Amino acid sequence: YSKAIKVTVDGPREPRSKQSYGYPHPGAFNPFMLNPAWLDAA
Repeated sequence: YSKAIKVTVDGPREPRSKQSYGYPHPGAFNPFMLNPAWLDAA
């Protein structure tokens, strides 16, 4: 999951994952935590 999460938070969102996961919308990293299958589906 580490890889999928990093790619999802780093790529799709913005180059600055450090702020990206906190500024745009917490939903970016929330879904994968609540629904691990989301990563598999993607």
